[in-house]
Amino acid sequence: MTVSRIEVMHEPLATATATDDREILQDLGRACAEIVHDVRNELNALNLYATFLVKRSEKSKWLPDERETLAKLLAGLERSAGDLTMLVHYSRPIELAKRSGIDVQQIVMSICSDRGLRLLTGNPGQKLVPECASGVFRGEFDPVLLTQAFRAITLGVLKQLRQKGSSDPLKIRLSTEESASGTVAVVDWECVGLKTADLLASAGTTGICLSLATRIVEAHRGTIERHSESLRARLPLSC
Repeated sequence: MTVSRIEVMHEPLATATATDDREILQDLGRACAEIVHDVRNELNALNLYATFLVKRSEKSKWLPDERETLAKLLAGLERSAGDLTMLVHYSRPIELAKRSGIDVQQIVMSICSDRGLRLLTGNPGQKLVPECASGVFRGEFDPVLLTQAFRAITLGVLKQLRQKGSSDPLKIRLSTEESASGTVAVVDWECVGLKTADLLASAGTTGICLSLATRIVEAHRGTIERHSESLRARLPLSC
């Protein structure tokens, strides 16, 4: 008689094997990924409707508190949809769509100018300061995934700064260094009071986002390093 995995879950611990446990967890993981994918699609649909209402409010005579409430709703939907998207990506292997000539500096500058990123942390006044050295920062990268990784790291740092009550600007420094294999782009997220040990030990979606960001950087043959008050990403360039 065939025993289902659900039945195995109710067997005494001594009779359930490690293989059974792994298979049950794999089934649960796949089911959760499918559910998360469906919920994310529903949230994205709500997000589109909320965006439509925001545009409509700009043309109509909505009261300030109504606009503020709608803006908070939209930010919450975007945050939730982003978290679920990250979970979906985390459940899948990293598949890079690399293109040559991708400029790391452009990615850093786009993140620093992304006001929506700061809105997600609930601190729109937080400053992101790019400091880029002179040089060429082009390489063979997947621009979408690398942007996603840098954005996740930046968001994680901003969240920690908000939790610490810090108003210090977050500096993102970009430079190059030479290694045995060639030129390497070095990206540092620096801020006074930043405790990277706490950041990398984060639980929940922040921890998953940072873990996924690390996997993306490593898939590009790069590394993520922790320093006392900064996180550092190294990426090989094709200068």
